[in-house]
Amino acid sequence: MVSAESAPSPSRLAAAMYEGKEDQGLRSGQGTLTFGNGDTYVGEFSKGFRHGRGRYTYLRGTVVYDGEWRRSLRHGHGKEVCRDASQRIRWSYEGAYENDKKHGRGVERKTAQGTYVGSFVHDLKDGAGVMTWHNGNTYDGQWKDGRMCGLGKYVRQADGSFYDGMWVHGLRHGRGRAVSKAEIYDGMWKEGLMHGEGMVIVDAKQRRGVWERGQRVKWTSAEALVQ
Repeated sequence: MVSAESAPSPSRLAAAMYEGKEDQGLRSGQGTLTFGNGDTYVGEFSKGFRHGRGRYTYLRGTVVYDGEWRRSLRHGHGKEVCRDASQRIRWSYEGAYENDKKHGRGVERKTAQGTYVGSFVHDLKDGAGVMTWHNGNTYDGQWKDGRMCGLGKYVRQADGSFYDGMWVHGLRHGRGRAVSKAEIYDGMWKEGLMHGEGMVIVDAKQRRGVWERGQRVKWTSAEALVQ
């Protein structure tokens, strides 16, 4: 059966044409919904809503979502892929959705950045996750509101140097340990800089001191061999 959608859809698109099964005047079962802007949905319906499994093609085919729906919202497991005009993948996500947002565990790949595997909350990286950038650098740890936040380890692929410790708003903040070929710093950080009490180890010798905004203010111990 073919019918016009009289009320605005939940996605706020123009009136659409529906072809498929109905039950008591409501879309139900398998069907196809074509919106005024050319977007299409092919899949299951229930009580007038996109509900069950279905495939939604956005923006003239550049973005496609294939997965589970609940009451016309992406909900459950699904995969979304965005392609450019040459059909090359720009980004993709596969994993859990809740109320039309990435929510739960998933894998997000962005051509210009890298790959994230972990937890999402309301479309943002949140909880435990691993990010691998295209240059080989990695971060394995906690996230909050899309940024590194909590305990985590960041490793530079080029030279093997790493920071293992606390993060706030994507910056080293709190206690942490930075290790490079030249030296080790183990101590306090603030907004990405060494700040507070810490210890430096160079050539198997250690010394304690105090730093402010990345600059050493004073030494608080004599140089000693690392035990």
